[in-house]
Amino acid sequence: MRFLSMVKHTEGKSSPPSKSMMEALGQLLQELAKEGCVMVQSGGLFPTNAGARVRLAGGKVTVTDGPFTEAKEVVGGYAIFDVPSKAHMIRLTERFTACFADRRMPELVEHSVGAMVMQRVFGIALGYEDLTDHDELRHDPVLAVLAGKLAARRSDCAALAGKSTLNRLELSQAEPTRYHRISHDGPL
Repeated sequence: MRFLSMVKHTEGKSSPPSKSMMEALGQLLQELAKEGCVMVQSGGLFPTNAGARVRLAGGKVTVTDGPFTEAKEVVGGYAIFDVPSKAHMIRLTERFTACFADRRMPELVEHSVGAMVMQRVFGIALGYEDLTDHDELRHDPVLAVLAGKLAARRSDCAALAGKSTLNRLELSQAEPTRYHRISHDGPL
């Protein structure tokens, strides 16, 4: 089975992966190959100012040159994995969550990094690319099953994260800030 993994970034704020992250990713890919999981293809993508949007509507093709100012999220890269099953891809995604360091106060945390990554990955796989979709999806029981979080601990929360919480995850940086306490590292 083939799965597409997308790497998102904020336009104008991305940089190439560090050498240490590329080495760690290489090690992870070697481990995955032993399990029968293969990265078929991967690559980075140009920023939107170098791109064009081609649309077919009403039998007419229109081309719009970038940059695209309305883009809130931009796909900066991709990877296609050939894995034996969906379960393997889920485990690969779970291992990916180990790249994040969660410096939030545990007693206040409602949504784990693992649950948020799974929610985001399955949301994208189901065609919900935009974070704003998650203000409705946070109440979706099917997505809750897929993300592995059926209920909230607190009565004032939904089972899944909303757009603001997911946004803080996606805008994580190597060093945490006051409002972004989840940071990331290379794969372990």
